[in-house]
Amino acid sequence: MEVSYRWLADFLDLTVSEEGVKEVSERLTMAGAEVEEFTYLESPSEIIAGKVNELSLHPEADNLFLAKVETESENLSVITAAENLYEGCLVPVIAAPGKLPNGQRIEGKKFRGEKSEGMLCSKEELGLEEKSTGIWILDESRHAIGDDLTNELEYDDYVLSFEITSNRPDLLSVIGIARELSVLTGKELKTPDPTYDPDYETDVEIEIENPDDTPRYTARSLKSVEIEPSPLRIQHRLAKIGLRPKNNVVDATNYTMIELGHPLHPFDLDRFKGNKINIRLAREGERLRTLDGEARELTGDNLVIADRGNPIALAGIMGGQPSEVTTATENVLLEGACFDRARIRKSAGTLGMTTDASKRFEKGMDPEATAKAINRVTELLQQERSFEKGSNLADNYPSPPDQKKVKLRRERAESLIGIELDESEIERTLTGLGIEVLERNEDELLTSPPSRRVDLAREIDLVEEVARIHGYDKIPETPPESGKVNLFSSKEERVIDRAKTLLTGLGLYETISPGFSLGERIHGDGEILNLKNPMGDKRSALRPDIGSSLLRHAEKNSKEGVDSISLFEIGKVFYSRDGKPDEANKLGLFLSGRRYEGVDGRESYNFWDLKGILEDFFAGLSISSWKLESNGPEFLHPGRKAELFLKGELLGFAGEIHPDRAEAYDLPDRAYLGEFDFAPIVETAEFEGGYEELPKFPSSSRDLSLTVPESIEESEIRETIIKGPKVE
Repeated sequence: MEVSYRWLADFLDLTVSEEGVKEVSERLTMAGAEVEEFTYLESPSEIIAGKVNELSLHPEADNLFLAKVETESENLSVITAAENLYEGCLVPVIAAPGKLPNGQRIEGKKFRGEKSEGMLCSKEELGLEEKSTGIWILDESRHAIGDDLTNELEYDDYVLSFEITSNRPDLLSVIGIARELSVLTGKELKTPDPTYDPDYETDVEIEIENPDDTPRYTARSLKSVEIEPSPLRIQHRLAKIGLRPKNNVVDATNYTMIELGHPLHPFDLDRFKGNKINIRLAREGERLRTLDGEARELTGDNLVIADRGNPIALAGIMGGQPSEVTTATENVLLEGACFDRARIRKSAGTLGMTTDASKRFEKGMDPEATAKAINRVTELLQQERSFEKGSNLADNYPSPPDQKKVKLRRERAESLIGIELDESEIERTLTGLGIEVLERNEDELLTSPPSRRVDLAREIDLVEEVARIHGYDKIPETPPESGKVNLFSSKEERVIDRAKTLLTGLGLYETISPGFSLGERIHGDGEILNLKNPMGDKRSALRPDIGSSLLRHAEKNSKEGVDSISLFEIGKVFYSRDGKPDEANKLGLFLSGRRYEGVDGRESYNFWDLKGILEDFFAGLSISSWKLESNGPEFLHPGRKAELFLKGELLGFAGEIHPDRAEAYDLPDRAYLGEFDFAPIVETAEFEGGYEELPKFPSSSRDLSLTVPESIEESEIRETIIKGPKVE
């Protein structure tokens, strides 16, 4: 979110300077409202309204015009390529020598024999829009020859870019940031309290299908509205934070959304069918062309605003073209609503839409703010005499929430924060944040957090508020008391650490994957656990195996030109057990390509490399009760696969991926994969627990060469040797 510093100064006594902005940014960041960066908007030279008295083609250039411009104090000759000029029009002009807001210099010079003594400006050149098609033609009802537009446009400003956490929707506004800054600095906050005396009783009826989806819906109708450009100050404030000015009505709703944090929407009242507004779920097959020009197919997951006939807007997301405010609009309906955050998130997700409004509603809006926001829009339009009459508020508020009450014990706050707190500091912090103190005694406060603070529900939430406003950097470091901190790790944690050390020592690289997948699996059967609200197409399900993640990592490495790939991962997989979701830890191994990374030669990994890694791995964990048997899943090569057993129980598999399956992946060579249950490994591992004396005599090793029938498995030979008597 971006905020103009001068806009903040409407509510606080602030000095506009780089030093002041740096101090404010640091204070806010330390308190949790992170300022990522701030940008200075340089003031241009004086911008004067000038009248084009004469306009002619340049005598030496067919694509240039020569304009004689009157600025009251002087007459200027200006050469321009703009084709939208006409004699008598009023335009912004900067006389030479001068400069634009972006620092570009304007010098008096000659173009093919004709002098140019200044520059006629477009909105783009003045920073009011991204792209202009011509010179900005000023509204003669608002401006006259010689008017100084510089102060009206409000340059010499800083734009602060904030990273606001999802639990603080109250900070998605100028007043929200100003409130934080007020309690941090002790400066008085000028709280806006817009009101409006209605001219007539509204005849608009509001019907809410499900109060859980729409806790509150408020509206006001305005009669005889004149659609025109907004005041320059409003236009430029919106443009500075990336919002394109459109007209006075739309700009007023956007301005209020940024200022107070509550999204609003204007409708063309004359394009309604009937006088009833129905907030309901869309019916299957309904369509709506939204303001971005897209015709959208709606489903039962989409909350809509409808008239007597059809949907006219996507609730909490975007308006529809059927009720759009245009230059032909005469009567307007202003909407201020509170929608359920989960409903808007689901509705926006099914349509693949994200807007400034939906971002706010998804975080949770204050139902108490709807009337105040509409009154602010009305106030802005009334100041410019943009309408003749306004109605009282039509308000449907089925179930106002009960007042929140939260106790805060001073002793509890001090024990958690680790410092002694002054009672007056605690109360000043809470009241400064808008938290009402209902009762107080020597030991505790009974408070009522405002409805806009959706994150304040428990005592610990209030403790956090006191700590962050006091300043985390001001809390001294204190070592923990002896005996109160558990410095010991569990056996599982120790085995995982040991396993990672062994596998990296064997030349494998660890991968860390999210527990999501496309819904694919490399092996196994059973139900894949799909997500109801996926974060994207690539994260639509919980992964059922480690192998699919390792293959994707290997494929990505191969595409980057890596021809020696050796990976491992220890992580969660998810599955359905007795119809309920469950999870387990798995170990995955993957080999493909050249055996020796960075060494000449084309010798590739084979099955015996995978088997050798397993031998060293289990030896490092002091596990001897394992064996391989010739078998395995069908997706492995029939002659190069094995099942691994630990204490007689199947632990997993290891082998070469069948060439038919491997073709689906972009890999450098034959690929070998192993996947094993990790819990039995943790249970069996005995790499810790005591020591033995070093042997007194040197060891002597023997290489046994045996002749056995081909039908005998290696595991049988190993088992026979281990069971026999040993000399030490």
